[in-house]
Amino acid sequence: MPGIPLTDYAHLDPARREALAAQVADQTTLDRVLSWAMRLDPPARIARMVAQDEYDHDLVLPFDGLCLVYDAT
Repeated sequence: MPGIPLTDYAHLDPARREALAAQVADQTTLDRVLSWAMRLDPPARIARMVAQDEYDHDLVLPFDGLCLVYDAT
């Protein structure tokens, strides 16, 4: 299964973007995102979860001075 695409709206430098892309590449489910977030030191906490409908949710997760936004189905 290919990794999730990373859209870089922060215009990160290439090295930081590649490092971030590698960290999030296997986060293909909300369970994987939350497991990764809890393993961080300190653990990352969800800043916001917005239900778009009964199946789709947007998740905002602060990480390393950025806000990662996931569109999960």
